[in-house]
Amino acid sequence: MRFPELRTAVQSHYTHVLVDEFQDINRAQAQILDLITTPSRNYMAIGDDDQCIYEWRGASPAYILKFPKQYSATVYKIENNFRCPAAPLALANRVIAHNRQRAAKQMALTKGFVGETAVFFSQDLTEMSQKIVSQIQHLLTSPEVSREDVAVLVRLNAQTPPIEQALITANIPYRVGTPFYERREIKTLIHYGRLAWYESQFNAGTPTLSQAGFEEWLEDNLQEMAQLLRWLATQLEQKAHSVLQELVDRLDYLEFLRESSGFAETGEGRAASVEAFITFAEKSGALHTFMTEIRDLALQRAGQASKSLAAITLSTIHRAKGLEWPHVFIPQVNQETLPYLGGSAPNPEEERRLFYVGLTRTKQNLY
Repeated sequence: MRFPELRTAVQSHYTHVLVDEFQDINRAQAQILDLITTPSRNYMAIGDDDQCIYEWRGASPAYILKFPKQYSATVYKIENNFRCPAAPLALANRVIAHNRQRAAKQMALTKGFVGETAVFFSQDLTEMSQKIVSQIQHLLTSPEVSREDVAVLVRLNAQTPPIEQALITANIPYRVGTPFYERREIKTLIHYGRLAWYESQFNAGTPTLSQAGFEEWLEDNLQEMAQLLRWLATQLEQKAHSVLQELVDRLDYLEFLRESSGFAETGEGRAASVEAFITFAEKSGALHTFMTEIRDLALQRAGQASKSLAAITLSTIHRAKGLEWPHVFIPQVNQETLPYLGGSAPNPEEERRLFYVGLTRTKQNLY
């Protein structure tokens, strides 16, 4: 210990320490808490090892699992579930039982056999998104169901483009952290498309920017980028997804996102968003047409995105932890998405915990 006087001063501030969501702490936090509680050991940890879903940023279920032995602690189990009806709770119990790094327990039923748990199969993402929207529309025909009662919970932000488009087309307001077309990794590609259009207009003699301004822009940027834009300007009539894929390859963009996004999980998620955006473009025609479609979607969405307007929730499962809704949709429950096995170190046990968290967000219906 380099600063014993600082340690003593901090310890003197706390005679009792209670830590909630203990399954989410990392190694540094565990060691700091151990130091703080050393004098009195009036130390309580509250959490659920089955809901440890942040291992990619340093959390581990090991800290809560070893707590009883490490501190000679008394264990109190809270195994009654006061949110979920029978079917999703039984499913959640069966899923999480496959994990080995966990304390043995089983959530007990208290809410009866209300609601329904249904599995839908789809041939592609468009059909899946349309089924989700159709079921939401059906639920909303009941006067007892409001849009605020409905949530669509995804494993990856990359899953939202087709769902967002279907919701916008059906005029169903929704709330999402950041719409797919406003995410930084996607806006970069959109901006390249816009710049290519400016270049084509300039070459055609009808620039939307002043000639002096455009030439100044070219002078202020690398020659490599200028050459890329000149190439891209000749591709506006080509298939959008093919052009975007070649652009991503020329920029080595996916590798850049993986290496520059901080956490590996964040980089993989952003790379997956770009790949999903390219897939999303497959149903469109030429690049310039696709850019127009994205602009129109954004305009439609802007008209629906009032904060005062009742809206369904579109969220990642990570962000939904601790929340609940009467009606929950979990799309793309299939290998490579949920469980997501991307990145350098796939973690099936954490994927099960994430699915477990998603399943237990519902108070009534689960799809």
